[in-house]
Amino acid sequence: MTAPTINQLREHRLKEGLSLREAGERMGIHGSTVGSWESGRHQASPERLQEYADMLGWRDELRRPPRTVNRGASAPTTDWQERADCRGVDPKLFFSSDTTLQEQAKALCRACPVIEECLDWALAWGSAQLGIAGGLTEEERRGYRRNLNRRAQREAS
Repeated sequence: MTAPTINQLREHRLKEGLSLREAGERMGIHGSTVGSWESGRHQASPERLQEYADMLGWRDELRRPPRTVNRGASAPTTDWQERADCRGVDPKLFFSSDTTLQEQAKALCRACPVIEECLDWALAWGSAQLGIAGGLTEEERRGYRRNLNRRAQREAS
């Protein structure tokens, strides 16, 4: 099993019927802090993420931090990237301005078993230099982030 993503934890919180405020109170923090993690505005430390998972009753493999590999100026590689369908595919596919190539990249993403982890990573990384990641362009990720922020704000109030 793999560690839950912040999106999976958010979904689990919602299934449990907890508001952001209630989740924050149970952790001794403000609900907007939890909302900022879930929206991708801020990244929780591994310890806080573990605390959040424990509070929600999720006890899988969060105790093990992700392995990172330094690849110079590029973003770090994590374990889930080893399982990604795009591994070994020409990166130009994901950085093209050609809409046909972008759709091909998105189709590859949609079938990928780690699309959620990839999207979480792209939202946390927040760089336009990622091209297509998690099945979305940077512009689409900005819109997705805005929607998450709005939902988190609604839930916090």
